[in-house]
Amino acid sequence: MNRSWLQKIILSLLLGTLIFQNTASMAANLSEPEVPASEALTPNHPLTGPELSFFLSPQEMLGQYQEAETRYQTQIQKIISTPQDQINFENTAKALEEASADYSDKIQPLIFLSQVSPNLQIRQTAEQIEEKAQKFDAHVDYEALYKVLSLCAQKKENLDDKDAFLLKNGLETLQSRGVGLPADKREKLTKIEERLGQIAMEFQRNINDSNDFIAVSREELKGMPQDYVNGLQKDANGKHIVTLKYPDYVPFMQQAENSKLRKELEFKYNNRAAEKNTPLLQEALKLRDESAKIQGYPSYAEMALEDRMAEKPENVWNFLNGLLPLLRSKGDAELKELLKIKKKDFPEAQEIHSWEKAYYLSKWHQSQNQLDAGSLKEYFPVNQVVEGTLKSYQQILGLRFSEIQNPDVWHKDVRAFEIRDAKTNERIGHFYLDLYPRPGKFGHAAAFPLINGRELKNGYKNPVAAMVANLSPPRSDRPALLNFDEVETFFHEFGHLMHQTLTKARYASFAGSNVALDFVEAPSQMMERFVWEPEVLKNISGHYRDSSKKLPSAFLKQMRQSKKLGQSLAYLRQLAFALADLTVHATMPGDVNTIFNQIMGSIGLFPPQENTHFAASFGHLLGGYGAGYYSYLWSEVFADDLFSRFKKEGVLNPTVGMDYRKKILEQGSERPEMESMKDFLGREPSNKAFIEKLSR
Repeated sequence: MNRSWLQKIILSLLLGTLIFQNTASMAANLSEPEVPASEALTPNHPLTGPELSFFLSPQEMLGQYQEAETRYQTQIQKIISTPQDQINFENTAKALEEASADYSDKIQPLIFLSQVSPNLQIRQTAEQIEEKAQKFDAHVDYEALYKVLSLCAQKKENLDDKDAFLLKNGLETLQSRGVGLPADKREKLTKIEERLGQIAMEFQRNINDSNDFIAVSREELKGMPQDYVNGLQKDANGKHIVTLKYPDYVPFMQQAENSKLRKELEFKYNNRAAEKNTPLLQEALKLRDESAKIQGYPSYAEMALEDRMAEKPENVWNFLNGLLPLLRSKGDAELKELLKIKKKDFPEAQEIHSWEKAYYLSKWHQSQNQLDAGSLKEYFPVNQVVEGTLKSYQQILGLRFSEIQNPDVWHKDVRAFEIRDAKTNERIGHFYLDLYPRPGKFGHAAAFPLINGRELKNGYKNPVAAMVANLSPPRSDRPALLNFDEVETFFHEFGHLMHQTLTKARYASFAGSNVALDFVEAPSQMMERFVWEPEVLKNISGHYRDSSKKLPSAFLKQMRQSKKLGQSLAYLRQLAFALADLTVHATMPGDVNTIFNQIMGSIGLFPPQENTHFAASFGHLLGGYGAGYYSYLWSEVFADDLFSRFKKEGVLNPTVGMDYRKKILEQGSERPEMESMKDFLGREPSNKAFIEKLSR
């Protein structure tokens, strides 16, 4: 199944990389008021950067969308009306691709505002535009377009590989929309797709808007560092508010000594948006299954995997079950270590509960490496990490980033940059950094394409993308200090940003991170490996009191040892998610929360609390990863293999970095991802590096 251009837009805006991470506290910003639409920002002088404006009223946004839709509709009609004897590749397949790319360039930045605008009315207008785009897409005359493209294919023009692939992909994409089906089935499929789009938006919005918490006394925060406590808001009774946002939730689960409160917080966390999202999720799974069967597939999983590297569910089952014995063996051993630690406090203990896992993992780490988390954070002030990451990527990929002064942006904290080739000075693209939390903002970390790269008659269309994160914001008394998970996450997401902006693909449909879903994480996962290397740590670390003092080598050694602790349990958790995701999409399930909880208990080793509904807040299910969560493990195998060349030839080796940029990042999906990997590696890809990592 090939995705339509609109599906790719929505996928890119909802997908991101929703990895579990420590990010900055939203609690410190919960009182920030909504910004009136007319006062969100003040206009700035003309840009030297991307030709995008975010200083728009709701009326202007709707007007821009309507202009884009009208223009696109006109272009579609022109293609459909092409006389049969005049049909060729240029005025059909290529014309449709160019029209779709122009349209997506107009609406992607508008829809993006639903995730980042500080103004509620703007966010709601952006969601309204997304709904309009979905309805418009549902009523395009795809039958007529398919007829025209089919006639074009019958002419058998002498096309090069890239043009031939575009034509083939266009026909397959239209077929995946039900073209060729009887009218009643096609109409039903259209309604299903429209409803699924509505559900996906509502599902994510409910998660974003979830604002439950626990209120605790200072005594009940025993075990938490003072800077954590200082960052918490207080209620009217003077109690500290611990929210379900990652920056509050994760440290509390790792360090709070009060097991009862950890259990209570986890219960609330695993019930986020449950009442609203559970029926939405069940409806979506039913509709996906129905959609697949209408199109002749036995299950949604079969349909979804058709255009991925894995190709079919059987290959995913084999992949996951192949990893399970090794991970389960090592996971059981790690679980016994956690139980030993718990028995020191509770000699009669016979098991580790789900709300105790993070706490005893933290204790295990402390007992093994004696590395104080607070001392480690002092070497990673946020500004050092951000600037050091930019420096590292420039070194690795042969780039130069220049910050644009006074850019036209959606929030005062957003920064904009121009990308140029370090040797030729060729302008390549632009990116935005939106790094700190605020109310109503996307709550994870992700990279969002805004303008897709593609060839134009007069040159190359420079791509534009935005990285959205929720790093610990600076405080008045000292700079924000990041834990290493945040550092790793930032480096990872910047990898997505580079994938989206360094593309040189001929067509937007295959540019940047428009690759097979089970490969899209490989480049960014590979980049995570760099933060563990001394050469890169010289860039991204520096004590907040004296930036010349880099992370001590003894710290790095302890960090590497610490990283291995609980590693198999973490992979088992991912594997359990992947199996649960594939299960509910390969069969027509009963209660999806029950299935997830059962698999998490049997595979992940930690049965969830009764009456919890984790799946209802598992954004991947409806945010683009349906039947595709296995991609994280799948792509990690490739990531380790890709990094093995850097490890062998030099972490900051400019030749390897340029090869990676040219042979992986610039290619997109204009050629099969496996071919790009072979080109970069000079051999067949292998799981050797991944297995060695697990066995160390």
